[in-house]
Amino acid sequence: MVVGSGPAGAAASLFLSTLDVPNIMITKYRWTANTPRAHITNQRAMEIFRDMDIEDQVLADSTPHDLVGDTET
Repeated sequence: MVVGSGPAGAAASLFLSTLDVPNIMITKYRWTANTPRAHITNQRAMEIFRDMDIEDQVLADSTPHDLVGDTET
């Protein structure tokens, strides 16, 4: 059982599933967010998405670069 559906919980559930480990992810919320929760995805995250074979889905669902506001580093 994975408790929490944030980045860590969702990643843990995904990794377990790719290893064919039965799992269930639970959260205290009864809905998914209706607004974005991440505005910038770093290079390491994209490497993990590629390893998990979901990079194309992430890119397809992403906001186009010209619609992302300015960010400071």
